[in-house]
Formats: sequence, C-alpha cells, structure tokens
Amino acid sequence: MKNPFVFSHIVTDDYFCDRDELEMLKNYMTSSTNVVLFSKRRYGKSSLIKEIFKNHIDQDEYLTIYFDIFDMSSSNDFAYSFYKAVAKSFKNDMHSILQTLKSIFSRATFSATVTSSGEIEFKPSLAHQSFDDMMEDIFVNLSNYLKKHNKKAIVAIDEFQQIATIKEKNIEATLRTYIQNIDNIGFVFSGSKKHLLTQMFTNYAKPFYAQATPLELFPIPKERFYAFVKEKFETSDKTITKEAFGTLYELVDGESWLVQNVCYHLWQNFENVEKEHIEPMIKEIAAMSDAIYKMMFDNFSNTQKSALKIIVNNKGANLLSKDVLNLNDISKSSLVSALNVLLDKEVIDKSDNAYYINDKLFEMWLK
Repeated sequence: MKNPFVFSHIVTDDYFCDRDELEMLKNYMTSSTNVVLFSKRRYGKSSLIKEIFKNHIDQDEYLTIYFDIFDMSSSNDFAYSFYKAVAKSFKNDMHSILQTLKSIFSRATFSATVTSSGEIEFKPSLAHQSFDDMMEDIFVNLSNYLKKHNKKAIVAIDEFQQIATIKEKNIEATLRTYIQNIDNIGFVFSGSKKHLLTQMFTNYAKPFYAQATPLELFPIPKERFYAFVKEKFETSDKTITKEAFGTLYELVDGESWLVQNVCYHLWQNFENVEKEHIEPMIKEIAAMSDAIYKMMFDNFSNTQKSALKIIVNNKGANLLSKDVLNLNDISKSSLVSALNVLLDKEVIDKSDNAYYINDKLFEMWLK
C-alpha cells in the first residue's frame, strides 16, 4: 500500500491538509488584492498557493502564474523565470501555447521541449533585451491579452525576499511602477524570511511600502492536523493515538513538513503509533542527516557554534542578558556579530524579538 504522507515536495489534493487561511487568501487573489504571505520555512506556503491555484480558482477566468526565485542571482534571471511561468500557466496543447505566446510577447521567442517526466517545458529566448524592456513586454502585453480575453491573472512569486539581494538593478522600483498601474494582475509575494519581507513592505523608504496586505501563515491547528493524520492512518487500517500526535506536534512546533516527514516514517514502521514511538523516531530521522549536519556545523566558527547552542538552550529569547552571556562565557559584541552572520547566511531568523533556527530538524539535531 502506498504511503499516504508526502514530505519531499509541494503537495495538493488529498495530500494537502486544509487550513483557515485558504479561503482568505483565495478571496484576496480573486479580488486582485496584492498579498505578502510569510511564515517560517516549511509551514506550507507553497503548497497552499498551489492548492488554491489547482482546486479553488476558475481557470477560465484567471491565469494562475507561479514561480520561485530562491536561486535568482540577477535581474535577467527574474525576467526569464517570469516568462517561463507565464508560458506554463496556459493549459492548451504545445502548438497552441506557442502560438499564444507569439501573439502576446514582442521581445521574447519561445521553444518547447518534452522533459524526461513527460512535461512540456517552454524556454524563452531573450536576445540581449534590457530588464526594463522585458518587464514592459511582460506586464503591458500580458495585461492587454487579459483585457482582450476578459480574464485576470494571479502571479505568485515565491521566496520574494530574494529580490532584495540583487544590487545591479532596482527590481523593486520597476515592479512597483507596473503593479500600481495595472489592475487586472494581482500578486502574492511569498517568503520565509519575515524580517526581510517586513522591511520591504513596511519601510517607508522602500518601493514596496504599503503595496500589499500582510498575511502570516501559522501552524495548522493541532486538532485539525490530527484529524487529517488520523484519517490517513485509519484508511490504511493503522492507528495513531491523540496523545502520540500531540507529542509530535509540540516537539516540532507544528511545522507542516516535519509533521508529514515523521508521520511518513511512523506509518512505514508501526501498525499502531503510541506516544513512546515519537521521540525515538524523530531522533532516527535527525540521525539520517547526521553527516550533512556535522559537515554544516563544522563550517561555522566557534563563536557561531556557540551562538547556535545558545539559541537552542534559551529558545531564542533574551540571548544578550548578562546571565546568558556569563553562563556561556561570551561577550555581547561577539554574540551579536555571530548572530548577524548567521542571519545573513539564512541559518537563523528572528521573530518577535526571539531568534530561531530555520531548519527545525537541524535544531533538533543540535539538541
């Protein structure tokens, strides 16, 4: 029997656990309200967006355009990804889509190939176009196409905070110009670095100041998540007690990815999951990444290693207090410097004056 839990990729359909934010985000999308969606990593932002796009949006009324810019390193990367995402949003046959793209865009030509998995991939050829010209081509021509066909578009840009790392071009300012003046394209700006996204959308000096409604994604409520997990086990003639799931949920802070990961392995190994199975299974899963985490940890300086341990031991709070500094024999300036480096490396993040390690499993390995 196939394992009913998925943690290795974005999930939709029966693998997706419903959450309260779905209806709210859908309403924002369909009213062309720009949204900045943020949460800690692995809480299910991308799955939420994909689930809404796939199962809750009328594809006859809307183009649903999604792309992830986590690995973007230049403004041209952004434009290339945008073009590809627009092409992927069309649902016709390959020849019809190529004809449609040709009729829309004037500064990009497209070719199509079939990947080894059987999917059609469209690749734009941009021929040394400037970033400004490409943005005009995308926004103006796409908007005109939508008007002609009485449709709207929803564009979801994942890991949007990456925009701030590109220094060669003020992408934010260019995007803001079009976002303010085009009313048939709505945006979801998604990301996991709360402090960076907050700066981008709440700092008066930034181009995106007040350009989107904030929506924070919290953990799926424990009762709802348990009902989802319990059903998956029972469908397979297996069980997981409420106490066992409660222990799991608390230990991993309700992180969607890690809940699914642990449940996958519990389902593989037990017919009836009890509370005593939870901690050993989490330790076993953390041990699977032992070599990777050891290598990762060895690359930190001694001060950074100390900073990580201090975060774990103090749950990220009051790290600069005299008691914490004295107990760990570290100066305030050294700890602040280490924390800033770890923030820049995206190993940690900060929320409500407390630091946390982005990779929850790495945190548990450190413990």
